[in-house]
Parts: sequence; structure tokens; C-alpha cells
Amino acid sequence: MKALGCFRALLAGATLAALPIFDADVANAQAGPEPYPHKEVSLLIPSAAGGGYDRYARLLARHLGKHLPGKPTVVPKGMPGAGGLVLANYMYSKAPRDGSVIAGMQNERIYDPILGVQNANYKSSELIWIGSINQTTNVCASWHTTGVKSAADLRNRELVVGVSANTSTESVALLLNQVVGTKLKMVLGYPGTNEIQLAMERGEVEGACGLGWDSLSSGKPDWIAEKKVNIFVQMGAEPLDELKGSPFLYDLLLKAEDKPLIDFLVGRMYLGRPFVGTPGMPAGVTKSLREAFDATMKDPEFIAEAVKGLMPVLPVSGERAQSHVEKLEKTAPEVIERARNLL
Repeated sequence: MKALGCFRALLAGATLAALPIFDADVANAQAGPEPYPHKEVSLLIPSAAGGGYDRYARLLARHLGKHLPGKPTVVPKGMPGAGGLVLANYMYSKAPRDGSVIAGMQNERIYDPILGVQNANYKSSELIWIGSINQTTNVCASWHTTGVKSAADLRNRELVVGVSANTSTESVALLLNQVVGTKLKMVLGYPGTNEIQLAMERGEVEGACGLGWDSLSSGKPDWIAEKKVNIFVQMGAEPLDELKGSPFLYDLLLKAEDKPLIDFLVGRMYLGRPFVGTPGMPAGVTKSLREAFDATMKDPEFIAEAVKGLMPVLPVSGERAQSHVEKLEKTAPEVIERARNLL
């Protein structure tokens, strides 16, 4: 009986000792994940107000915070310059590495370090890729009075296009002149696509290349509905059904050996509207941002606002975006050299 009493006493003591630990576990489970380490997150935007990157970034800013632990406020802030190069450099070397600052990334800036572009002082794969809201197709558009309906038409006549330096409006025009044989005459000096489109309406230029179809169709729906522009080439991973009849870049190539070059240059379009964090962010912060981004892409309120704004959503997760950028950095040296010489 004495032994049994000792056993009961030990059992009771063990049970009592275990209770506080059990209660703490329950409390922690009920408390949920740790709050995000900041009450405010700056979302920096690489382009002028009103353009595609700006509109998508502000859309994300309105919804991302509610999916982060603790629901911090996400504040969009413009930081345009050199087609997004200023912001890419800032995120790599100067921005806080604690998750208090994230940024939209112009997808062409992925290539700059790969191509050895002057003043591109970063490595794209060392940025933390949070995700991309969509995958994009670039188009070239001519004003309806020009009569230009195909890039093939421009092998025999000149078309004056507006250009914002160091952006796809410049690189795509250069590319078409080289691999399709077009005669695009570039007028530089426009801050962004909004100003180029205004110049088209005023008759200052006859068209533009490298426009995101998502931005053009949402920002200028009247141009599409009223046939004010002709889409004379589309450039992306594959032709879009809604652009049926608009020539696809791969079908216009003068030489079959140019295809690997196009494959490389089209690669950025898989990340149509991407967002990044700084190198060296804590793993927990990276996880929270990527999970919040993925949740935002499924958020009915986010989707409804995107639909209302005619802003296509075809998301790419942060993990897939990171792998894609790493793959682009491993492109064959001879293809990279061709791209460098072209651009």
C-alpha cells in the first residue's frame, strides 16, 4: 500500500508539472503566427504614375497587408529612374534588409546584370522574389491612320515610334529592326508609356513597341474597342487568343537561328509584374511575404478589383519566380553575347 501511495503521488506530481506546458502550447496555437516585424511596409514602384507597373503595384498594396501576420499597412511609393534600374540598385545595396521595404521590379531589369549593363550593380537571383501578379505579352501598336497592320509592312516603310529609354519600348523596337527587318525610327525622351500614348493621340509619333498588352487593354480600352490602333506584332511565350490575327513574333523571324535569342528575351515576360525583397531578408519574413502574396492572388476582393480595372491576373509564386530568374542567368554565353550586341 505504501508503494502504491508513492506511485499515486508521483503520478499526480507529473500530471501537475505537465499542465503548464500543455496550456502554453494551446495558448501559442490559439495566438497564431508571429506578427510581421513592421507595422508599415513600403512598396516602391519603379515607373511613373499611371503606367502598368504603377497600377499593379498600387493594387497589390491595397490588399497584401491583410494577409501578412499582424496586418501591417502597405504604403506604395514611387521611385522611378532609368527604367527601374535606380530602384533595382537600391533594393540590392541600400534598402533595409528586414522586410520593411519591398519593390515592384521592371522585368527587363532581370537582364541587366546578365548582359553586363553599365551601372547595373546587382545580381538578379540574389534579390528575394516574392511573386509576379501576371505573365505578360508585349505588343507593338500603330495609330490607325498609318495603315500599318503587320511588322512585315515595315520592311518597306518607316514608322516613328515613341520610346522611354531603357525600357521595353526601346528594346523591343531594337529587336524588331534586327530580327524582323522593320524600319522603326525611335524618338526618345518620353518618361513612360502614358506620355508615349498621349504622343500617339496628338500625332507626334505613329506608334509604340514593347507595350504590355494588359496595360494597353486596361488603360486604353477605347483604343481597342474603336480600333484606334493596329496591333502589328505580339511577343510572348505563345500567341494570345484575344489577339488572334495579330502577327506573332516567332512567325516573322528572318532567320531560324534567331529563335534561341528570342527565347531568352521572351523569358522576362513569364514574370509580367514581379515584386522583390532585399537580399538577406530573414527566412521568416520571406516566408510571410510569399505566403501573403499567394493568398492575395486568391483574395476575392483583390480579384474583383483587378477584374474591374481590366487587369489580368495570372500569378507566379515567389519560389517559381526565383527558379526562373536563376535559369535565365544560366543561358548559354553565345546567346547572352548576341543579346548584348543587340541591346
